[in-house]
Formats: sequence, C-alpha cells, structure tokens
Amino acid sequence: MKIYPLIKKISNLSLSEDHDFVTILQELHQYLSVCFVGDNACENYNEETKEFFSCYKQLLDILLDSVKANYCFDKQNKILFDDFFLKGNPHTSFLVLVKSLTETSSVFTLENYAHLLSENMIRTLCKICRNMQHNEDVNLEFLSRLLGRLCVAGYSDSILGQIIPQMLKFSSQDFIWRRVCCRLVVGVPGQCLEAVVTPVLLQLPWYGYVEWLLGENVISNEKLKFLLTTKLLLIRQFQQDSILNNILGYLAQVPSRQMIFLQTLLKLLDAWGAGSALRHRSYSQQFYLTRALMICTAHLGGLDFSLYKQELLTKLLHGVEIHIGSPDNSVRTLGMVVGENISKVLDPEGPKLVFEYEVTNDSKHLKSLLKLEENSLDITSWCDQRNVCVTKNVSSITRELKSCEITEEKVNSSDSQKDISEVLDSDDDLEPYDMSHDVVSKKQPLYIRDCLQGLINHDKPEWTEACLRTAQALIQTELEGESEVALELAKVLLHLENSYTIDDFVILRHQSLVAVLTKHPKEVALYLTDQFYDRNYNIRQRLDILEVLASASQELSKVHVQVTASDHQSFHSDVKHNTVWWKELVEKRIENKTRIISKGKKVEPQGKENKFADVAGYFFFPLLHFYDRKENTFDLLGEDCYVLGRLVYTLGVIMHSASNTTVAKQMGSALLEFIWVLRYHTEKFVREALLFALCMAVISVPSFILLDNNRTEIMELQCWLQDIVEQDPNLECRRRAGHVLALFANMVKEVSKEIPVSTC
Repeated sequence: MKIYPLIKKISNLSLSEDHDFVTILQELHQYLSVCFVGDNACENYNEETKEFFSCYKQLLDILLDSVKANYCFDKQNKILFDDFFLKGNPHTSFLVLVKSLTETSSVFTLENYAHLLSENMIRTLCKICRNMQHNEDVNLEFLSRLLGRLCVAGYSDSILGQIIPQMLKFSSQDFIWRRVCCRLVVGVPGQCLEAVVTPVLLQLPWYGYVEWLLGENVISNEKLKFLLTTKLLLIRQFQQDSILNNILGYLAQVPSRQMIFLQTLLKLLDAWGAGSALRHRSYSQQFYLTRALMICTAHLGGLDFSLYKQELLTKLLHGVEIHIGSPDNSVRTLGMVVGENISKVLDPEGPKLVFEYEVTNDSKHLKSLLKLEENSLDITSWCDQRNVCVTKNVSSITRELKSCEITEEKVNSSDSQKDISEVLDSDDDLEPYDMSHDVVSKKQPLYIRDCLQGLINHDKPEWTEACLRTAQALIQTELEGESEVALELAKVLLHLENSYTIDDFVILRHQSLVAVLTKHPKEVALYLTDQFYDRNYNIRQRLDILEVLASASQELSKVHVQVTASDHQSFHSDVKHNTVWWKELVEKRIENKTRIISKGKKVEPQGKENKFADVAGYFFFPLLHFYDRKENTFDLLGEDCYVLGRLVYTLGVIMHSASNTTVAKQMGSALLEFIWVLRYHTEKFVREALLFALCMAVISVPSFILLDNNRTEIMELQCWLQDIVEQDPNLECRRRAGHVLALFANMVKEVSKEIPVSTC
C-alpha cells in the first residue's frame, strides 16, 4: 500500500480503533531507518520512501493530535510513538513540538514569557553580584548576547521595561551592581548595541542614571561614541525629550566627558545651520535638532568653553542667519529662539540678540528646556511603581483636594478683606458725570489734494491719521481723471511709514493703494511694477507692491480670492471657485422643491464686463521682465527666494483674474515658460508657488487653446509633475502636483484631440 492512503487512513481513525492505529504506525516505522539514517540522498530513494519523506511533518502532527485525544498506548507502543520523533528529522520534530507547546501553554505568550525571562535574568544577576563579593570569577557574555538578541528581535520594551527598574534599584545602593549592569549593557554584540542602548536611554528617568549603565565607555568605545554623538542626535529623531536629556546630560556631567560634549555641540550647530540641508530636511527633524541645542545651552552654564567660544559664536550666527532667511515662518522662529538664548550664554557681556516673533507652543517648549532637570525622584518608589501597577490612593487625593480648598478660601478671604478696606478708604461718594455720549469732533479732509498734502506733512499726527483713514473714500469719489494725482498719491502711500503707531496702519494703507490702482489701473500698475525691480526699496515695500497688485486685479475682475494684507501673515492665496451666495442657494432650493409645468421663455444669461481685461497685461508682463536681474540689494534667484515665491503667487492670482480674456492666451504661455525655468528650485516655498501658478494657468485658459499652443510644454510639465509626486521630499508639493496632474487629465478629456501620455 502507498504512503498517502496510510496517512489519510490514520488521520480518520477514532478512539475505538486503537488497534488499527498502532498497526499503521508499525507499518510506517520501517521507513524511518531508510529516510533518516545514513547519508543517502533523497533522489536515490524509491517512490514510497519519497512519499514518506514528504509526509513526515503531517504524520507528526497527527501523532500529537492523537495524544491530545488521549489515545492509550502500552509500553511497547509508547517506544514506537517516541521513535517517530527521536529517530526522524530532528529539525522538523523540534519545530512541530515547539509549535504545539506554544499553542497549548499560556506560559509561552509574549507577556508571560517576557516576565519569566526578565525574572530569571535578574535572579542570575543577583547570583553574579554575590559571587563577585566572594571574589569569584564571573562571565556576563551569555547574558549580554541574550539581551542583544532579544532587543534586536523587537522585545526591548517588554524585557527592558522590567529589568531596568530592578537594575536601578540595586545600583542605587551597591557599586558592584553598577559595574555588572554596565558590563551587561555595553558588552552586547556590536550589531545589537543600538537596539539595546536606545530603549535604555528612552526609559531612564534622569540623565544621572546613565552613568550607572554606560560608565565611561563612551570615551573608549567608538561604536558607543558614534551612536550617542552622531546617530541618535543627527540622523534619527524622537518625540520624547528624555533621550536628548539623557545623552547630553550624561556627556556634560563630569569633566572627563565634557570635551566630547563640546565637540558634539559643534556638530549640532553645523548640522542645524547647514543651508542646503535645511531646504530638504523636514520641520520635525529641524525641531529635534533645535531641542538638542536648547538642552546643550542649559548645560553650558557650568562648563569652561573659553577655547571654543569664538567658534561656537561663529557657527551660531551663521545658523541664525540661514534660519531667518528661510521663507517658512516656523523655521524663522526656531532661529530667533536659538539665537536669543544661546548668545546670552556664550557671550553674557556682549550685545544681546533680540527678535520679535510669535509665541507658539514650539517656542514655549524650547524655552522650557533651558531649565536643568533636577533629580527629585525617589528611585526605590519609582522602581516599585514601574514593576507593580498601583493606582493612586484615595486618601491622598482627598488630602490634596482639601488643601486646595483651604488655600482657595484663604485667597478669597484676603481678596475680600482687601476690597472692603479699599471701599472704606475711598472718600469719593459722588456719582461720576456720564460722559459716554460725548463726541470729540475731529477734522477730516474734504478734498483729495488736502488728503495728499496731509500724508506728505508729518507735523500733525492726528491730521495725518485722519487723512489716512479717509483716503480710500476720497479716492473712490474724487479721483476720476486725475492720473497725475493718482501717481503722486501712490508714491506717497508706498513710502508712507507708521511713525505715530496708528492702529490698523497696514490695512488702511493697503486699502488706499488698492483704491488708487483700481481707479487708474494702467498708469499706477506701470509705476508699481517698475518700482518693484527698482533700487533702494526694502523687502517689505516690494511685498506690499505684490499684495496691492493681486488685490486690485481681483477687485477689477470681481474674482473673490482671499488675500491676507497683514504685515505678519504669509501670502498663501487660495482661489475659491463656484461661490454660491445665500440668496442664490435659497432660490435654488425653492426651485428644486417646486413643481413647474411650464417655465415659459428661457431668459438668456446676462454678460458682465470684466474691467480687468483691458489692463491685465500691464499688471502681468512687467513683473516677468527682470526676475533674473541681480542687483546689489535684491536677488530673486539667490537669497531673496521668499520674494520670488510671493511673486509667483501674485502672477497666479493675476492669471486667474484674467480668466477668459483675450490676453489670457499670451499670459498663459508666458507663465508656463516662467514655471519651466524655475521648476527645479531648491526652496519648497517657491516650488509650492510654481504649482499654484500652474494650476491657475490651467484653470484660466480654455483647454483647447492651451493644448494647441503649448502641447510640448505641457508634456514636459507632466514629466516634471510626476517626478515631484514620486521624489519631492515636501508633502505639500506632492499633494499639489497630484492635483495639477488631475487637472491635466480632465483637460485632455475635454478636447477632441488627445495628447499622448508621456512615460517618464
């Protein structure tokens, strides 16, 4: 009989058929000596032997199932049963037995196994320390290798979470335990060192305990030194501050390691202030480096860094300059916070760096790291809490609540007594005269020329403020046909400064400039675009020009795009399509729910003049003329990349404002060429602006016109967009590129002549 039918028959036998079960086993037993004894190759076996060899694992599973079903064997049959495991393939037998054991026993679950293993490792360490006290030789190599393998396999949290509290508890009272723990952790194999040291640093509650587990090995062990000073600080990143506190506090704790600490600080400043790396590094990684620098600053106070003082200052100022030049407001804030705080420590008697920046959660967190973490922890109680989950005692909570209530009552009683004393001391019993309805009359200019003269003369602050507040209304009513006055007014408003700290100064000046530009778009637009590339203008004035041009183009075309004119907010303009006002929404709902038998004569939609159509070219093309010209104080393709990004955003808004106009065809082609030239810019802000402008070009120009005139450019842009989606490190750039690719796909569907899909 063949082997397969025997295996099938034995798997179907019941408890009442023990005799047949044993008979089949005896018949199969003869193949053991043929298959697993000697050096014969499997290809030399006969057909039945090969079948037995292939069914061996299945046969072992059946035998184990028979044990679970309580099959009874006598002594001789038990020997027969054991032979299938002991005289067969040992590797296969071991795997089958281990699998069955783990499935049937709860001892081998991960939680129980880790607890059991940790308990025995601590028991072994106790015996090792006892032997050392009796001057006996010990060897920790096996335990170190075991710990390393467990951590590499992914059990670091479950194993070290139970070992570390006990190690710290014993090490706090015994120096022999510290030596043993240090040899255990540092003695792991080199390939396992990171997997062991990283979770150790994450779990230690204070940097002073790191020395108990690492000793002075960072000086002699190059792998450990590279791990602590380079990989965990410059390459990897962690959300917890504990690992940074433990590493840097450990290095700065004693004089023997302080030289390594200062060298690590220099490397951190180099990495933090690298301009090319900053463009491609994520904000979370840069924030991680900044946190490390702030913790270093906290430890610098008690060190002698005179030999490195000048080098540290040079690297710091270079990094601050790189951060302040970034178009990302969050990155600029990081540079300002680091510059202010580290410069105070490096040069206390020198000039102070003071910046104005928005207080955010990140800036608050960075400043909180300047305070050194003190060891106020009871290590014994902490270890007990880590090993045994104990809930908070109810009596302690009630005591805390009672103490809080007592303190609140004391504060309230003291405040009430203070108020009563103030009332008693007051001898003013007369009711004050109601002056809430009194109106202070202020002079306001009545003519546009008086307003212009008031803005030029700064002798009277109240009059200057009144002129600025009424400028927009006077421009809209009295500036018809006064092109010379409009140019003069635009010049004055552009150079006007907030000398008297007028409220809403930026908004008022912006609204006045937009009003002038909408009244005389051709003349004022030519003046503003010419001044944008002129010399002797600061960055703020050039940004004001771009904001005014964008807002005026929307005002003239009545395209509602949200533009922020605040002095402190960025110019990320998002175009809103298909805006439905509330009246139209209500009428549409009524129409959908009303049964209409006959609609009567269909009313043709009324066209509306786009006032921006005749002047769009004066807004758009002059901005493209000199973008690659380098001046002494203005370099769009160099250090002024933030202004370049704002320029691209402005061109996109102007392009959308000129939708469906006769000049949109030429504007779209020029914008595509401009985008193609700058497509590989290193700053993510500029790339985001280019994708926004490309989206506006696709939306604003009719599909068939854009495809007929720019077919080659569109195919090349598709390749570029696919590269961005696949390779760009910035998430926002990848998202925008995907949206533009979707627009391209819809555009191709709308035209009858298809563009072949490019393979890039």
